[in-house]
Amino acid sequence: MMKLKILRGVNLVAMDRNWTSDDSSDPYCEVYVNKMRIGRTPVQYQTLDPVWGGPMSTYEFEGNENDTMITIKIFDYDALKADDPMGQVSFRASDVLDKTAKGYPNTWLPVKPTNECECSGKLEVRVMRATGSTSKVSRPALRQSAVVALSSGPKLEKHNTTDL
Repeated sequence: MMKLKILRGVNLVAMDRNWTSDDSSDPYCEVYVNKMRIGRTPVQYQTLDPVWGGPMSTYEFEGNENDTMITIKIFDYDALKADDPMGQVSFRASDVLDKTAKGYPNTWLPVKPTNECECSGKLEVRVMRATGSTSKVSRPALRQSAVVALSSGPKLEKHNTTDL
């Protein structure tokens, strides 16, 4: 069992052009382990230097550390249109665990472009071996699944209350 914590980003690309203030983004991350999505961080509004690091940005997962590939995709949240990709970081869990064993608990990773985006900056992450946990999927992933299940359920019809 391993644990990934997304701590923060710095100098991310500005996706929202503002006329009255500095350009910014509303970044969040989607987390994939061996190509399977296990969670999503909260959105950090109007910043190029987001700070996460809390329990909603910590993910537990199973896997062999030498074979486990982690990909963190960064997006700019947009309320009225599709979210914009801001790049990604990909790494083997063992590479970050090796740095942790040498006394560097956190690792900075450069953000690389995806096919359809420009990008800049880097992410700070921590990968640890989880101890004493029986959970197979991260709590944020479970909450996300519950929200999807609830939102995809049957729609309630509107009733006319004027006849009551």
